[in-house]
Amino acid sequence: METNELSLPSEKNNDGPRFMTIAELMKRTTLSRPTIYRHIKKGSIPAFRVGRRVLIDEAFLAQLKTQALCSNTEVKV
Repeated sequence: METNELSLPSEKNNDGPRFMTIAELMKRTTLSRPTIYRHIKKGSIPAFRVGRRVLIDEAFLAQLKTQALCSNTEVKV
């Protein structure tokens, strides 16, 4: 007897873009919520809204880390 099962892609094998919320960015940096929103409004942090959630591409954080490591100084957002 054959069963039909849905196979969902595993999160571990997801090679697509990954996004984080404002709260996740706060945990991973020293930025406060108002500071993050101010930078989003200025355009220095790229973000988009899905319903009520604001999402930021994790590639942006990786880019900031790379800049900080290459310049060996504090990175201004």
